[in-house]
Amino acid sequence: MARIKYPVDFLNRTELFKTIKKKHDDDGGSSPLIPFLNQQHIDLAADTTATNAAIEKHNQFEENAKTAEEATEARNNLFNPVFSRLRGSVQYLKGFYKGNEKELGLWGVQVNGGRMAYPSDFLRRAELFNNFKKRHDELGAASPLIPYLAEHNIDMEKDEGDVNKAAFNHGKAEQAANNAEDLREKRDLLFDPVFENIRSIGQFLKALYVKNPKELGHWGYTVDDSPRVYRKVVRKIAPQSDRTLVRLANGSVLTNGGQSELILHRGKEKGTEGISLQPGEDFEIRRGWGTLTVANSNHAETGLVYAEITS
Repeated sequence: MARIKYPVDFLNRTELFKTIKKKHDDDGGSSPLIPFLNQQHIDLAADTTATNAAIEKHNQFEENAKTAEEATEARNNLFNPVFSRLRGSVQYLKGFYKGNEKELGLWGVQVNGGRMAYPSDFLRRAELFNNFKKRHDELGAASPLIPYLAEHNIDMEKDEGDVNKAAFNHGKAEQAANNAEDLREKRDLLFDPVFENIRSIGQFLKALYVKNPKELGHWGYTVDDSPRVYRKVVRKIAPQSDRTLVRLANGSVLTNGGQSELILHRGKEKGTEGISLQPGEDFEIRRGWGTLTVANSNHAETGLVYAEITS
């Protein structure tokens, strides 16, 4: 059976809508969509307005995403060399305080079992540098770090300036990333209903042109009439645990092959209620259930399911 392959990325989806709208307008009063649009209360003019507004949000989203990426790169270019030098300084002090590594705590460095525990995120790493430099400044001429800095031509004042610049770029990246996420959500709120209409129209045209599905190409749809390839799999669910199954083939059967009851939840998370699947029972995978979570509440038995997934 022929299947419609819908675009994945946003802009290609908007191009598909524009093609549908143009074909409908070009056909005028003979458009086969007229009765369907009336029946389903689909207003292509309103969808055009929503699509244009969504494209505007998308362009703003991409601008902010690019700003976030560039600011993050600028931050890393400034801070990574500083942090590399900081690690070298810490290693030097570890040798200096050999046998008394707890002294490194006064420099803001966390030591676990003789190993340095460095934070993974920028803000805490920047805080570590600031605390480290503060301790060095407090000790003044008595700082044991002075020979190492001189030997390696390390200017902590310059490094502090680079850390401050990096922090500025970090804040800029965070703000731009937050803006981008907000714009993406607004874009999707505008266009998701339009895309649902695109899918509905596609299914209608598919039924209309059931004997000649290639006609859908004139409306911008890509049709795939190659046979589906399914792969049989066996999945285990440990006692008192969950497992998410994805790409389950529509129309296939999921079988409880274990000895304990399983609860099926639609999607990637457990809901408050699910569908009970007793040992030996089957569950037909229908639309919307291509991804589901299997819960095994049994304390001792490992759950077992047989399924078919798309390749």
